[in-house]
Amino acid sequence: MKTAKEIHYRLIEDGIEAQEDVLYNEPFTITKVGLTEIYAWTEDGNGWQSLEEDSAQVKFDNVSPVVTNARITSGTKGAGTWITSNRRNNSRSK
Repeated sequence: MKTAKEIHYRLIEDGIEAQEDVLYNEPFTITKVGLTEIYAWTEDGNGWQSLEEDSAQVKFDNVSPVVTNARITSGTKGAGTWITSNRRNNSRSK
């Protein structure tokens, strides 16, 4: 039985090959916004290589969410200017 000695990968970013036949020896970072496909295969050092059949897709978005027109003007006050609940106390005194 053959055992893998090396793991190789390639990256395709938005349909364009970005990195080809990279020897995996440490974690890598994906910083490209959009879709990145990761293909990987193993080699045993003696000419045997696994098939590169499947890929993993990573969708990366580095844009922080923006909230507009959200305003809570009443509710249960917490520390500082925080409002911890926007529910009103509907109990009425009799």
